[in-house]
Amino acid sequence: MAADAPANTRPSRPVRVYAAALLAFAAAAAASGYATFTFNALRVVFADDLHARSFDAGVWNHPDWQESETFGSGYHSIRQRMVDDLLATHLRPGLSRDAVTQLIGPAEENSVVGPSAPNTWTYRLGMERGFSPESEWLLLEFDDRGTLSRAFLVTH
Repeated sequence: MAADAPANTRPSRPVRVYAAALLAFAAAAAASGYATFTFNALRVVFADDLHARSFDAGVWNHPDWQESETFGSGYHSIRQRMVDDLLATHLRPGLSRDAVTQLIGPAEENSVVGPSAPNTWTYRLGMERGFSPESEWLLLEFDDRGTLSRAFLVTH
């Protein structure tokens, strides 16, 4: 044996205690659902269409729609889960303001992206999909005849 080699090659006591504590923490985290939280968080980041559903005017216009942003939904509101279908199949250029109002209700007055103007209507959808502190909004632009010219999503 070389003269400068340590006689005992086991890790020091503080290192063993630290490693044991780390393993105990990992076991407790897994048992408490932390692993499930991590998995669900990753699903939110990588699967925007995780809870996609068909548009339903009654659900969209329900007064408690904001309460649908829960952990189980990946923090996607019911409106966010329906908006892609709404844009793809219902909000077509040429719709009148009255038809839009019947479909998704009147424009929202208190908008973070600015007050709804006569030719620009806004609808809050919820927190931006994925991990972001911003909100997601549906904006509708109408032409001077009062028909829908453009519908799109923004974050703010």
